[in-house]
Amino acid sequence: MESKKIVVYDVLNNSKAYGILHIDEFDDIKETISLFVDINGKKITAESDNCFNAMVKIRRQLETVHQQLMCKGARRDVYPSPMQMRMGECREAYMLSMGKPARLNQIVNIFDVENEISICTTVDEQERYYAEWVQSLV
Repeated sequence: MESKKIVVYDVLNNSKAYGILHIDEFDDIKETISLFVDINGKKITAESDNCFNAMVKIRRQLETVHQQLMCKGARRDVYPSPMQMRMGECREAYMLSMGKPARLNQIVNIFDVENEISICTTVDEQERYYAEWVQSLV
C-alpha cells in the first residue's frame, strides 16, 4: 500500500485540512483498486477499476460536506484520455487547453498537490470542461 499526503479545502470555512491518501494494490481477482482517505480521523473509501475513477468517488463524497481535494486530479482542466482510463491504474492524466490537442509534456500525476484553490473544482465542473474541450477540437 502506498500513502501520500493530501490537502482538502473546506469551501464553507475557507480553510484547509491535511490528511493521508492510501492507494491499495490493484486486486486482480476483483479487478479494482481501492483508495482510502483519512482526514482528521474521518475515513472515506472508494473502489473502482482505476485510480482516477476511485478519486472521483472520493471527491463526490467530499462534495456532500462542501470539501474539495486539492490535487492535480481535481483541477478543472485535468482529465485522463480514454486510453489512460483503460490501461494501468490511471494515476496520470492530461492538463488540457481549449482548442489544443493533449500533449505528452502535459501529463500530470493526479495525486500531486495543487496549490491554487480556484482551479480545483467539483466533479461535474471537471466533466463539463472535458466535454467542452473535446468539442473545441472538432
